[in-house]
Amino acid sequence: MNSLLLVLMQGAPVHYVGGMILPRRRRSAEIDLRKKFHMQRTELAAKIGLSAPKAKVLRAHLGIDDDDASCCHVFEFGAQKIPCFSDS
Repeated sequence: MNSLLLVLMQGAPVHYVGGMILPRRRRSAEIDLRKKFHMQRTELAAKIGLSAPKAKVLRAHLGIDDDDASCCHVFEFGAQKIPCFSDS
């Protein structure tokens, strides 16, 4: 049996979420991922002025597709996976 007892004597209130303790105010923070990651691969290539194959090589060299969660997010709709990119 797992149990958790939080006793808060002073400071900001906290909220327990799936193994992490977060400040209560962060519980209601929502991020619209479609607004943040709004460009698909072809739009990104056009924006930086490269062809799609050259843009793919550049993304692979920089590791944007694999490691950088602040630049790339993969939306999954069933079996379909659509990588989208942020402009920030």
